[in-house]
Amino acid sequence: MPASPATPAMRREALVSDDQPILRFPCLMKEDPLGIPCGPAYPVSLRSAYDNTEGTAWVANCAKSGTSLHTLSTLERAVIYEAIIDPSVIDVRAQYPMFDAKRLVKYLADPTLRIPRSLVPFVDLVVTKIDRNASPQIRFEAISVKYLAELADAAVQRRIDRDQAFCQRVGWNWRLFTELEYSEQRLESSRRIATRTNELNLESVRLDALAAAPRISKFSDGRILNDVAAALARSLSVSRGRAMDLIAAAVMHGFIAVDLNRPYDLDMPLVLVAGQPE
Repeated sequence: MPASPATPAMRREALVSDDQPILRFPCLMKEDPLGIPCGPAYPVSLRSAYDNTEGTAWVANCAKSGTSLHTLSTLERAVIYEAIIDPSVIDVRAQYPMFDAKRLVKYLADPTLRIPRSLVPFVDLVVTKIDRNASPQIRFEAISVKYLAELADAAVQRRIDRDQAFCQRVGWNWRLFTELEYSEQRLESSRRIATRTNELNLESVRLDALAAAPRISKFSDGRILNDVAAALARSLSVSRGRAMDLIAAAVMHGFIAVDLNRPYDLDMPLVLVAGQPE
């Protein structure tokens, strides 16, 4: 008697098995090793409209995690958009809680007690990455976002030390992001690519983006983005808008890699870079 066909839910579950994780969007991971939800289930800790009074807050929609990420500074916005379009990144979580379960025992045992904010500090950003050549294939990286002028402040340095100690304790990578890593052009290019996918189901366009990638590479021989999209649309018999979607999706999936230091704009050349991910 033939086996019953796998249901869509069963197939999706198999795609995120512990022994063979694979890129799927929005992120299908459940809780991370610390028990914090991933993907669409991740709670919003801070809201840009209420927790920032400097006029530097934005909301970045993330097709990979299926969430809206509240950014509290221009630097946070930059590192978040680059993380969103990084092909190795499968989830992005802002304002990640760094709690120590041992220190919270009495508060967890008595729900009438309010947990002090000092016991649940936040790291600015945690990205989940996949590396098929590593073991384990899933790894986590925490990013502390600070302006250089802040680093001389003793309180800020204590927070950085705290972030590093947390990552060392849980076995995660940690890095600092400052103006030295910031590029206005990279922010704008990555933002344009990421926002093009806001209304897309990244998963449903994966195979179409994969099939389009060689054509995009062929057509981007010095042509402006608008002409590349037009040529792609003709070759696939789709609309130019659909072609633009496929170009952005191909970047997000890692089928092509664009030079973020060049403008990603309709009337500018689409510049691809070597060493494209598999």
